[in-house]
This record gives sequence, C-alpha cells and structure tokens, in this order.
Amino acid sequence: MAVPAQETPLEEIDGHYTAETARTYKPVSETAKVAGNSLQVYFTIIIYVRTIIRSSIVYIFKLYIWVSIVKMYLVINIPVYNKQVVPT
Repeated sequence: MAVPAQETPLEEIDGHYTAETARTYKPVSETAKVAGNSLQVYFTIIIYVRTIIRSSIVYIFKLYIWVSIVKMYLVINIPVYNKQVVPT
C-alpha cells in the first residue's frame, strides 16, 4: 500500500528552516548566520571587483581604439607628425 506524501512547507521566516528540517524546527545558529553573512559579503565584493575589472578593460580598449584613430588622422593629414627618414 502506498504511503501518502507528506506536505512539507518551503523555506519560511527568513530561511530559518527549510523543507527538510521543517518537522523538527531548528533555528539557524548565530555562527552559521555570521558565516553566511560574511560569505555573502565576500561574494558581493568579488562580483564588484570583477565588474570593475571588466569595465576598465573595456574602457582601456576603447581608449586604445580612439588613440589609434587619432594617430592615423595625424599621420595622414599632418605631414610634420609623419617624420620619415629619407635615404640619400
């Protein structure tokens, strides 16, 4: 005979207990809370640093493209900038 499935609530009250531990309510210890918060802060810092690095790489690449365009303009249009040694 099949046993009816027991209904278990999902996470409740700020994630203090999940579906597995819902029958025996065990509040999260303070140590686990502090560890979770520090991990969250750690991952947030990693994401911020990664975003800053990516955006700075894009910025440097765009700057490099603009500098090369300006240099090409100067070389083509201003002959003094394009000094070439003429062999004699």
